[in-house]
Amino acid sequence: MKKPSIWLVFILYLLIFVIAGVVFYFKYLNQFLSSNATPIQMNTLAPASYLYYSEGNNLYRFEPTSSNNIAEVRLEPLLKTGKVNHFVLDKTRLWGFYELGSNGKTEIWQIDMADKKSTAIASSSQINFQGFENFSQPKISPDNTKLALVGKNQKLDVVFIKNLSDNSLLKLGESLSSKISDYSWTDDSKNILLCSSNLLKNACWQVDLKTRTPAQIFEAEVRQISAETGKIIYLAKTDTYHLFNLKKTGQVPEQIDNLTPPKEIVSFQTNPSGQKIVYEVKEGLKTDIYESDLDGANRLQLTTDGTSSQPLYSPDGQKIAFLKDDGLYWIGSSKSAQKILNLAVPADYLLNWR
Repeated sequence: MKKPSIWLVFILYLLIFVIAGVVFYFKYLNQFLSSNATPIQMNTLAPASYLYYSEGNNLYRFEPTSSNNIAEVRLEPLLKTGKVNHFVLDKTRLWGFYELGSNGKTEIWQIDMADKKSTAIASSSQINFQGFENFSQPKISPDNTKLALVGKNQKLDVVFIKNLSDNSLLKLGESLSSKISDYSWTDDSKNILLCSSNLLKNACWQVDLKTRTPAQIFEAEVRQISAETGKIIYLAKTDTYHLFNLKKTGQVPEQIDNLTPPKEIVSFQTNPSGQKIVYEVKEGLKTDIYESDLDGANRLQLTTDGTSSQPLYSPDGQKIAFLKDDGLYWIGSSKSAQKILNLAVPADYLLNWR
């Protein structure tokens, strides 16, 4: 009797496998797929949020909610290479961008938050930035696709726009031939608002990334501007530095605060929802923290010690962190200050909370 060929055996096993698969599908799998069973939800942990601050040539971060005991808070050094004045993170928190000061010049560097390795991305030695000596104020676009930064030389400042996907560059504001006091992304990531600081009439301009043509939106001596929440808020000098809300281009801006000299506002931040604003007020050598609605209502002086500065909202907008000489503090819903980190040496800048 002849033995069955190898091909015959293979075909027989294949038929058995196919028949078994069809039976399994109609008896079990098809019932499961056609049922109303709720898909399994994978539980994921939200990434930790960190506070970032600089001291001397060091950049640190820590998780303020990691412990109720401030003695147990783990402080993590990130950099020890130079003075960091600005630090931003992309929305994935995988990459950081910072302004690094060294030897009288500033550059923009990128840090991989996984391995803490840094690379210079804007310096006078790079061919794309020739003619510019200092670089500052890195800011990520709201859609997380672009990085803006200011390039400076002796004659003028410009805003460089770096596409994070292909590293292409745009240059904005050359036609103004001015110095830039501050700038902001708009909430749609399609425009930059930049404010000049050395023209006969200091003003703020809107620059479309496609046309690159500046259009003046108002005149003022502006120290700081923000438009990323969809509302144009700016800090400008009249009798002293006041906060203004420009609801629509062409309308008269509304003053948010009612402070009078010698009090002046140093800096501000709007909360993530764009409904509240926190700001630092200086009077002589004293500084304190205030908060109000964007129209100035419900104003509250949060600190009265005269040594509180540089307020920052938490990512959810529920807390406000700030600096004092002996440490970092925060204020929550109770509006009472709580120390969250002891500092043996005062910090220079409270940079970011993300």
